[in-house]
Amino acid sequence: MYKRAGAVFRVLASLYLIYVGIRIFLQVYPVQPSNFVLMVAAAVLFTLTGIGYIAVCIRNLWRSKR
Repeated sequence: MYKRAGAVFRVLASLYLIYVGIRIFLQVYPVQPSNFVLMVAAAVLFTLTGIGYIAVCIRNLWRSKR
């Protein structure tokens, strides 16, 4: 039970990372500040980390059901 609850929490945290990455990009893109490249790199890092972590968590949940 606790493993599944922890995995669900990790999935939610991963979704939040994806959300933060997308929000950073959407806020920075129209303004084009001087640190645009750094902010886009951070947005991509957050998004890819969230996607990767959610994939690992879902795979582990899938394997634990078997």
